[in-house]
Amino acid sequence: MYSKITGGHGSGADVLFRAELAHYRGDLDLAEILIYKAVFLAESNRQSIVQLGATLHLCEIAVEKSDFSMWNSAFDSMEHAASMQNNAVIRTVLNIIRGLLLNELGCQKKIADWLKNIDKEKIFFPSIRNNAIYVHLSYLMHEGQYAQLTGVAQAAREMHLPYSAFWDALISLFVAIGQINRGDKNTAVESLNRSMKNAIPDGFIFLFAVHHWLLQGLSEDLIADKFPEYLKLYIKIKERFFKGYIKLHTNLVPDSLTDSLTPREREIALLAAKGLKNTEIAKKMFITENTVRTHLHSAYQKLDIDRRSRLAEKLM
Repeated sequence: MYSKITGGHGSGADVLFRAELAHYRGDLDLAEILIYKAVFLAESNRQSIVQLGATLHLCEIAVEKSDFSMWNSAFDSMEHAASMQNNAVIRTVLNIIRGLLLNELGCQKKIADWLKNIDKEKIFFPSIRNNAIYVHLSYLMHEGQYAQLTGVAQAAREMHLPYSAFWDALISLFVAIGQINRGDKNTAVESLNRSMKNAIPDGFIFLFAVHHWLLQGLSEDLIADKFPEYLKLYIKIKERFFKGYIKLHTNLVPDSLTDSLTPREREIALLAAKGLKNTEIAKKMFITENTVRTHLHSAYQKLDIDRRSRLAEKLM
C-alpha cells in the first residue's frame, strides 16, 4: 500500500521482509524465491536499499547451498544496485553489507577500515548505526578479540537506541560468544538464554545454528533441552552452513589453507579453529579422539604452528 501511494518508493520491501522471515526460520527454498521477487521489484523501481538487502540474503543462501558462483554473482551485483541511487548513505550501506558478508566467510582484511573501528562520522541514522555496530561486533568476534567483543556488545545492549527484540537477540548472542570464549560458561548460558527467549518463539533458529562453533556447541545443548522441536532443523542448518563455509572460504581466500593439508586434516583443523573440542570433533566426524589429535598434530607441523590457538589466524 505504501509503495503504491508513493509511486514505487520502497518497492519489494514487503517481499524482502517475508524472505528474511523464511530464511531465519530455515526455509531456504521459500526464502530464495521471495528474494528473487524482491530483487526484481526493487530494481524495476530503482530502490537500491531494498535490492542491497535482498542480495545480502542471496549471498547468505549461496553459502548454505555451497554455491560460490551464486555468491560471487550476487556480491558483484551490489555495485549495480548501489549505482541506481548513488549517494553517501547508499555507499555506507554497501560497505556495511559487504562487511557483514566478508566477516561471515573469514575475509576480514577486505572490510572497510571505518567498520573495524566504528567511525561515527560515517553513521547517519539509527538503523545504519545499529547495522554498523553489528558488523563491528562480528569483526571483533572473528578476530578473536573476545574481551572487547563482550564489553562493546554489553554497551550496545544497554545504550538507549531504537531497537527491537530481534536486535536484543543479536547483541545478546554476541555477548554469549564473548563470554564462553573467555571461559565464563555460566554467564554465557544466561546471555544465550536471553537471546533465545527473544528469537526462538518466532522460529529464528538460523542465528544460533551458524554460530554453533563459536558458541562451542552450547546453543545446541540449550535447544535440545528447551526447544527440542527445533533441534532437527538446527542440526540441518548447522551442517549445510559449515559445508558451504569451507567451500566458499577456500574459493575466496585460496592461499589461506595450506595446500599440503589433506581434506581430512583441513576439516578437523577448521573445526578446532572454530572452537570445538577434540571430543566434539570426534563425535561430529565419527572418529576417535586419538585420530583427531593425530590429524591436528600433523596440521600444526604443516602450518608451522605450535598450538591450537593459532589455527584461526592460519585458516580463517
